[in-house]
Formats: sequence, structure tokens, C-alpha cells
Amino acid sequence: MNKLTKKNSKGKKLSLAIHTVFILKENILFLEEWIKYHINIGFNKIYLYDNTGSIGEGHKDSNKKIVNKYNINYNKLITNLHTKKKFKIIMDKYKDNLVYIKWQPKDKKGNIIYGQNESISDYIVNYREENDWTAFIDVDEFIYLKNKSLKNFILDKDKKSYTKIILQQKKFKDRFCSLEKSVFEINDSLKHDKDFIDWAPKNICKNINMSEDQYIHIHNISMKKKKYYRCDINELRFNHYNINKKQIEWM
Repeated sequence: MNKLTKKNSKGKKLSLAIHTVFILKENILFLEEWIKYHINIGFNKIYLYDNTGSIGEGHKDSNKKIVNKYNINYNKLITNLHTKKKFKIIMDKYKDNLVYIKWQPKDKKGNIIYGQNESISDYIVNYREENDWTAFIDVDEFIYLKNKSLKNFILDKDKKSYTKIILQQKKFKDRFCSLEKSVFEINDSLKHDKDFIDWAPKNICKNINMSEDQYIHIHNISMKKKKYYRCDINELRFNHYNINKKQIEWM
């Protein structure tokens, strides 16, 4: 994919970022593919909030096995040592594009909590000024725009004074159900009919308009100036690779 040099209204190169909260071991098998893809479509920086150790990381099922929220026991798939080695290779390889944050907020009992919305506030306070726009997505989500430049698309919305781009999702088969495949080889998806319109959307936000004093939730980040562009799913969306039996039952 072409590297873009489009400029924003101030004459600077448009800088796009991604914020994500993740459990390293749960995502290490897929992390490089996700990073490489989003760099290739135009993102300049990816802020990795590592929430390893969180009580939200998993739970014990009836057989006393640690599983994640999608009922996947990823501890069987990779060791801690292999995880650390693989992550070091990734960080070294993409060091110009990655910012690593060890994210371990704690509750009153000293337990490490998930704190996804709080991590967004942390990003706004500490990193907002480093980029022009930021996408807030998870590591099992891939932003998809067919036959267009993402930077041109966002630049167009910037010029029209939009402050947030709202993305719908298309759900695909869980990554863990297709370990032998790249996500781009996973074609099984749910029919996106009216029942799933506006189901857990994600946001790409104009950084200068974000404020830690506004309402912050991963699916609905409020902006100081409320001019939002809601994308048609066939125009711009995120593909979400998390569908398995447990997820279907929950939905």
C-alpha cells in the first residue's frame, strides 16, 4: 500500500494513531499481523496499553482452567517465555511506530483491573498532542476501507469540521478458531442485518477536540465539538474476529 503524505489544514502531515488495551499473551500470536496491517493502511503510531495481570484477563471454568472471555484457554497455546521473546522481536522491528505502556491500574484490594475507559483518559492526557486523529480499537479488530486511502478519507472529514468518525463492525469467526490462517483468510462472518446496526461501534477521534473532562467510553467517546460522521458499513468499518459459540450465546 502507498505511503501517504497528505497534509492537514495547518500544513502538517496528517498523523494517525491507534490506542488499544490488550493482554499480551492472549494476543501475541496475532499482534504482528495486526500492527503491520494498520501501519500499511496509514497509521503512524500505535499505543499499546498492556493490561497483563488484570482480573479481567480470564476466569476459572468448572474444570479449573484459566480461559479468556471468549472461552479460549490461550495458556495452552504459548508459554510466557515465548511470549516475551516474540514481543521483543515485534517491538524492535516496529520501534518507530510503537509506544508501549504497562497498564496496571488497581482497585481498593490491590487487584489489577481492566480500566479500558481510564486508559483512554490516560492517552488523552499524555499523548493526545502527538497525533491528529486516533482510532480506539482492540487487537482483534481490523479497520477496513475498500479501494480508498484512509488518510484521504479522514482528511476530507477533517476539512468538513467533523470531530469523530463512528465505525460499525462486521463480525468474523474467532481468530483462535483458525490459528493456521491469517485473518485475511477468514471469510466466515455474520450477516450484518438490522439487528446488528450500531452494535458496539468504535471511534476515530480528532485529537484536538478530545478532553479528559468529556464522557469517555470505548463505544461512545464524547467530543468538545459534537459533529460526528457515521460511516456506512460498506464505506468504512472494522472487521471483528471474535465469533465463537460462547460469543453467539452472549449476543
